[in-house]
Amino acid sequence: MNIYQKLKTEEYWEELNFNRFGITACCIFLQTCLGSIAAASCLTINSMVGLALVTITNLLSNSLIISQRPLKGILISSVITLSISIGAIIYVLLIS
Repeated sequence: MNIYQKLKTEEYWEELNFNRFGITACCIFLQTCLGSIAAASCLTINSMVGLALVTITNLLSNSLIISQRPLKGILISSVITLSISIGAIIYVLLIS
């Protein structure tokens, strides 16, 4: 069974939901660390649009975690947030 078939099963999401508090703690840690690095790097090139994009996505994702939304939505928003933060860091590294 490959990963895409596993994602569609209810047992997989029940197992993830059992480990919810560990998963959300890791998501908050990774988002906050990468988001702060991305925000600081956006400030070095005076990119307010990049700063706003990074901070808004981090705030929305963290608010989903704090409000105890379903884990599937939390993981999707965390992946989007981490992608934007990594993209902002790479963008700043390529510019400078």
